[in-house]
This record gives sequence, C-alpha cells and structure tokens, in this order.
Amino acid sequence: MCAHYCYRGWIYPCLLRPHPGASSNFSLVPALGGSLVTVTHGYLNAAWFAEHGKHLRSRSWLRDPRFVAGALLYLSGFACLVYHDHLMVHLRDGPGPRYRIPRGGLFEYATQAVYFCELWTWLGFFLLSWGPNGAFIFLVSLSNLVPRARATHAWYLERFGDEYAALGRSYLVPMLW
Repeated sequence: MCAHYCYRGWIYPCLLRPHPGASSNFSLVPALGGSLVTVTHGYLNAAWFAEHGKHLRSRSWLRDPRFVAGALLYLSGFACLVYHDHLMVHLRDGPGPRYRIPRGGLFEYATQAVYFCELWTWLGFFLLSWGPNGAFIFLVSLSNLVPRARATHAWYLERFGDEYAALGRSYLVPMLW
C-alpha cells in the first residue's frame, strides 16, 4: 500500500509532462476527497494490521492461500499499472495531434487499462488483508473508476468516431465490459 501511494503521489506526477499551453486546474474538492480517502485507508490499515499483525510476523501467511493469491495479484497488478501508466505518459512522444488512441498492452482490449490495473491491484490488497481496510479501498476505487471508465470510453468514441469503435474495446475489463 505504501509503495502504491508513493508511486501515485510522488513518482507518477513527476513523470507527467503537461501539454504546452495547458492550464493547471487545481480543484480543492477532489484534493480534499482524495486526502480523506487516503487518511481513512491509512487509519483502517493501521487498525487492522495492529490487530492482525501477529499473523504476518509468525509467517503463517505463507500457508494462507488467500494471502499468497492476494499478494501475487497485488504485485502483478501494480507492475501492470506502472507499465500502462508508462504507455500513457509516452502517448504524446513525437510530433502529432494532442489526443491519440492508446496502443499496446491491455489498451488493445479495454479503453481504461490503467483503471483495470488499479482495480486488479486493490483486489489483490483486499484478498491479502481480508479485512475492512482492503474492502474499503477496493470499493472506493470501484465506485470511482467504473463511471470514469464509461465516460472516458464515450469521450474516445466521440473524439475518434468509427476509428475507435472499430477497435471493439471494452470499457474497463478486457473482453468483458
């Protein structure tokens, strides 16, 4: 979880290159909302792992298939998230139009591959923690990213029309939805 928040809060923003002429639109409401989610998640993690941390210290988690599966999902989802963020960061490399259709990786199957990887990561965290801390962040992410995936898909269809529609991409979950 800490690696995820360090990446999302510090590393990823430094990788972004604003488009020339783009304005910086800071909005207090999303910033406060994001902070509230992060603080709540941190509190739930501290409370949950303080209570159930002996499980981790005893290494009995190595025999817990739910923890192992969750850790593998979390790590693979996080690696995929970083990869798909990389594709998006480099989408505008070279001359050409400002807006382009993402290519490569899971973008070949879903409009919002990054959101899918984010949910994949938090589903893994939920499984490995198996507590309210994991359920909270997975459900908050799900409720935030599903509507955004639908809206982004509609934007691509509006912007690129038949060219995008012909790709047959799902909204969020590759080859399903």
